[in-house]
Amino acid sequence: MIGFGSAIWIFLAVLFIVIINDDPGHKALLVFLPLLIFMGTVLVVVIEGVSDIEISQESISRKVFGCVIREFNWDDVDMIRAFDSYDFRTSERILAIHVFKKKSAKRVNFLSKKMVFGDEAMSHGNFHDLIESLNFFSSRYNIIIESSFGGKRVRENKIPYKIN
Repeated sequence: MIGFGSAIWIFLAVLFIVIINDDPGHKALLVFLPLLIFMGTVLVVVIEGVSDIEISQESISRKVFGCVIREFNWDDVDMIRAFDSYDFRTSERILAIHVFKKKSAKRVNFLSKKMVFGDEAMSHGNFHDLIESLNFFSSRYNIIIESSFGGKRVRENKIPYKIN
């Protein structure tokens, strides 16, 4: 399955080929190609930021309008890291989570090695339930849990529910 980020990069590569092989007047559009690449990257980040997190017995995934844009099977998850982040909407420190895929796991695109989310990702549930599920699957699949607060990384038995 091709990832959303890969689809955008493929589209931009095809657009680039069309521009350079077409009429000389269209070569001026090459000036805008870096802008298109930047906007495509921003679009991917924004879409991932508003996507929902879904946890099943087999995987953790991000969905937008019911379509999976990123999915990690639990067998492929290497580590879960809790860390403090800054929420620009509320001007407060929040708890955020990184889910890292194993280096040996099959990659669909270059963006698929980690999944990041904070409490703002939970539009249809609460962050406490998400952490409970992550703790359950981390113990079931022997996934390493690490916290990183104030630049200090510590191995944990469970994901903390709040910033220390």
